[in-house]
Amino acid sequence: MVRCSGHRGGPPPGGWPVAHPVGRADMRPGIDAGGGAGGGRRLLTAGAGGRADVAFAGCPCAVPHRSPARRDRQGRHRERRRGARPHQPRGTLRSQHHRHTAGARAGRGWWCAARDGRVLRTDPPRTRRTTTRRHRRSRADRHRAAVPWDRAHRSRTGDFPTKSPRSRRRSRRMRDHMPNSPAAVFERLTTTVTPVHSTIHLGTACVLGGSVAGLVAARVLADHADRVVIIEPDHPEAAVSGAARPGVPQGPQVHLLLPGGHAQLERFFPGVVAQALAEGAVFCGPERTATYLDDVEQIATPNARFVGSSRPFLESLIRRRTLALPGVELVCGRVTELRYARGAVESVRYASGGDHVVVPADFVVDASGRGSRLTDWLERGGWPRPETERLPADIRYLSARFTRSTDWDGPLSGISRYSPHFPKDIAGAAVSPIENQQWAVMLSSFGNGAECRTSDEFVARCRELPPIFQEAVKGELVGEVVPYRHPDSRWRHFEALDRFPARLAVVGDAVASFNPLYGQGMSSAALHASCLSEYLRSGPDLNVPARHFLELEKVVVEAAWQTSTAGDAIRLGLAAPPDTQQERRRAWAMRQVREAAGRDEQVGTALRAVGFMTAHPASLMAPELVLRAARVNGMPEERIRQEYTMTETM
Repeated sequence: MVRCSGHRGGPPPGGWPVAHPVGRADMRPGIDAGGGAGGGRRLLTAGAGGRADVAFAGCPCAVPHRSPARRDRQGRHRERRRGARPHQPRGTLRSQHHRHTAGARAGRGWWCAARDGRVLRTDPPRTRRTTTRRHRRSRADRHRAAVPWDRAHRSRTGDFPTKSPRSRRRSRRMRDHMPNSPAAVFERLTTTVTPVHSTIHLGTACVLGGSVAGLVAARVLADHADRVVIIEPDHPEAAVSGAARPGVPQGPQVHLLLPGGHAQLERFFPGVVAQALAEGAVFCGPERTATYLDDVEQIATPNARFVGSSRPFLESLIRRRTLALPGVELVCGRVTELRYARGAVESVRYASGGDHVVVPADFVVDASGRGSRLTDWLERGGWPRPETERLPADIRYLSARFTRSTDWDGPLSGISRYSPHFPKDIAGAAVSPIENQQWAVMLSSFGNGAECRTSDEFVARCRELPPIFQEAVKGELVGEVVPYRHPDSRWRHFEALDRFPARLAVVGDAVASFNPLYGQGMSSAALHASCLSEYLRSGPDLNVPARHFLELEKVVVEAAWQTSTAGDAIRLGLAAPPDTQQERRRAWAMRQVREAAGRDEQVGTALRAVGFMTAHPASLMAPELVLRAARVNGMPEERIRQEYTMTETM
């Protein structure tokens, strides 16, 4: 038996009747249920033609018409109190939820018109009457009951009733799990499933820059293009050999592959982590990882899993894996111009030696780092320049390498951070094991706080830090102490442009660069490649701007930006105090989570998952996590109830 289109409930009493077409647009008031003109209830019957819906004799999908007087008497007050939509005009069908509940609440039968014009009626299934019970309202609702109805039940901006705290909490949970919410998008992008069954719809794709961001982007493009050209200004032989490149001044600094980046590299290059470990990289599990806050060791968490190596070592491995793919090639040259035609990027022009080469391109990815000239190329071609958001941190780094003893059985990876009031003039320090049985040690400060002019001064400063740093500088110094300056964290808002060329994407530091102490650079670049993969696999129209890709990338950048710049802004005194009640609630919740993370494994795991780029920052606002953190911090129960109720309404 054919069922009604849109009906998902069980059959009415007596089973499904015979189907007949009902045209939604052609329904008209027609037959009286009582058998005579005006003797019964006026119903809706099918007109000639049209087949917008299919109704059934006895199906609950047809809603009985109520007279205006009865609607005003029985329904209007309930609709206003429950926040229901206003009554719809005659001749239309309500949504499935309303049409299946309106008649049931009133205790009436369902009516619909048969093919020959007869009006049939069936009794609805018994449903529990749902009304607003005053004794089950929340504390906030009971408080509002003391004020007039117009003030208690109308929103501040409209005539519809406000939601109770319970309804707001339910709406927030639903919003966080909606397919397009930032938390849901981030969870989708962090998948570890290797893409398969690719569709080739590009001829030649160009990647500007051969860094980690450009190499992983080239790996994604190799699934969708016949030919991928990586244009890198540094000499290819030096890049493949594993030596530090002039185009990566931060290369000698400490680099740590976070769990988020580890998962994405393994996704696009299966077996790359095992290959790195076999060639000399070092795996650091939870038992061999130490985290300090103001020289106090924090609790270990099971998600602290890193792969320690130098930046040139890891980049060389990824480059060899990328160039081994069919159709991928690396050329030495400096890009000088993008050419446009019909609102899209048409070709790339680069200089190699004394020659200038033009490469026609079906798609271009800019991965040329912080020094990207894309904004100039856009402006030169008549496109708007994106706004750049900056946090002027002026962070200074000093890095050095030391030989590593084989007898050391303590932690292998360590991060030490310091709060602004702590009596040390450094912002943080990091130590990581790298290939060739060496340590990489880094000190960071704001301004000239930790400036060390000699290697002896560098070693002396490290001996004031926790034990893992003292152990690292016991070895022999390899090379020299290398300085590096990070003037600001920056975010170029390409996603906010009203005009943007088609067939163009931007990834890596060319979009946003963060404080290196948080180690998010390589992991963010890998997640940008995940955004590119989802965009290309969605079957996009390449003749229009890649808005979908830019919106996906915004979710990743915003998550990393919140994690790194929030702490730097507070430390530098650049963070504005919370102005609104919602901001104060969020600040209270984050303060509880951060304070409890060092003492409670569950809270610490959740906080570090955000820093490791495996979870979205919105996960830290989960009510159960905030409540647990407040209790771990010893917050009085009365204060917890007060603040927790406030936090739940966010």
